[in-house]
Amino acid sequence: MDRPQHAVGAMVWFNHHLKNEFKVPETPKGILKLNTREKIPKFFVKPDPSLEIHSVDIFYTQQGNMSDHFKMGDETKYWHHVPAESKKGVWSPAIPIRSTDLNLWVYADVQYKMNKGVNGAGYGYNIYNTNKFNLSTLMEMVDAETLQAANIKDTMKETTMIQETFNSSTLKGWYRMTDIDVNIRTLKLTNPKYKAPKYSKISIDVRAEKPNHFVFVVGGFWSVTKLKGGNEWQQVILYPSDVTGPNKTSRTDWEDIKEISTRYTLPMNSNEEEQEVLPEEFSKGWVGKPAELRNLSWIEVTREEFNASQK
Repeated sequence: MDRPQHAVGAMVWFNHHLKNEFKVPETPKGILKLNTREKIPKFFVKPDPSLEIHSVDIFYTQQGNMSDHFKMGDETKYWHHVPAESKKGVWSPAIPIRSTDLNLWVYADVQYKMNKGVNGAGYGYNIYNTNKFNLSTLMEMVDAETLQAANIKDTMKETTMIQETFNSSTLKGWYRMTDIDVNIRTLKLTNPKYKAPKYSKISIDVRAEKPNHFVFVVGGFWSVTKLKGGNEWQQVILYPSDVTGPNKTSRTDWEDIKEISTRYTLPMNSNEEEQEVLPEEFSKGWVGKPAELRNLSWIEVTREEFNASQK
């Protein structure tokens, strides 16, 4: 579902072309440079400065298929976010890649501020009011052979830390279904950088203002943890057998996980199986402020410890 700053694009276009009440900036220019001194790709972004620029975000993936750009399953690509700063109106961050055997797709999202807000309705008739809108560069797409010919270095390494901090500046790789949705989701685990070690458990620190039930979803399997509430952090540690899925089955490993998410409320399209897993108290809703989160990571264990957890 589009966020207001994206959904408003149609209204901005109408106001520019049909009503002459607004002038849309030129499409941001984006150029991917491979022949850098460090042999690490850099993406140069130069937005039109005719309107106040609120933010510039660069995203890239190596999960793209050059021969079939829009094949089924494209929605499960994970797009890495790259922080960048402006120097004389140009953003030019390095793009660390995982492998030169994979294609590279890069684009930038430029957010502009308007002098006044715009009202509209997005998909599903969601009413919005926003004074910002986004324009994107054209996507630069480079195949693996080109990366290899440029002698690009693969500098991205695997890590057991999935997400250390959870705030607006670090959650660019997560998403919400709407602006008012407090549940957050990510496709990070589709990227081998965050792949679970063969024998491991997953851990996340949670702190809630009030006693609540915290639901953590791993690849469609659910876990429910009772939170005490208060000032202390509570560590939630899960083996595959600790998460429950359809027909009350449990996972046996961490393979083929596409999405992980936190849940404070049931999604509108939740099915009976999902509702059956959750405690009755959960349907009453979250109490107090949304939970604080930190240190989502894999913890490696011995094969013996892992096997014992599955019994």
